Amino acid sequence: MPGTVSLWPKDLLEQVNVGVGTPAVILKEQAALLGEQTGKLVQGRVTTRGIEGSIITDFDLVVPSLDYYSYLLLRTQHGPYPYPVKVAAQKIPPALALALAGQGGEDEVAKDEKAFKELLQRIFSSEQTKKILRALLEQAQMATRGKEGGEEREAVFGSFESPIQ
Repeated sequence: MPGTVSLWPKDLLEQVNVGVGTPAVILKEQAALLGEQTGKLVQGRVTTRGIEGSIITDFDLVVPSLDYYSYLLLRTQHGPYPYPVKVAAQKIPPALALALAGQGGEDEVAKDEKAFKELLQRIFSSEQTKKILRALLEQAQMATRGKEGGEEREAVFGSFESPIQ
């Protein structure tokens, strides 16, 4: 636009550290490490979107050998600043959700990067998360074994008469 002068400061981008220590970056690092640790049988998928003034990031466990079955493990939410960040453990039994959230049964809030990493470690190390991961790994290994021999596993159903004629 000819004759239009920018009113934005010229040093606007001078101190921007893209992605350093944000919840999404930390979760992406952990997703990559999970894939390495499980031989890519179970992988982490991180998706981020903006909704009504909040930045929402989901961390899903994904099993490629099971048609990319996904299980939402946790969700984070914060405003324009990465911290404090609210963390909600998803699809986890109420007892664990309450343990993660403390007394009030509300989502846990991490005030800074250190607190966020500590909270993630608690969630990832919980018996429930380990139980979920082991179950997914077992099924992924079974599915992978079936496909390695060149055979695709097909679902086997008992006889079924449709009520629709």
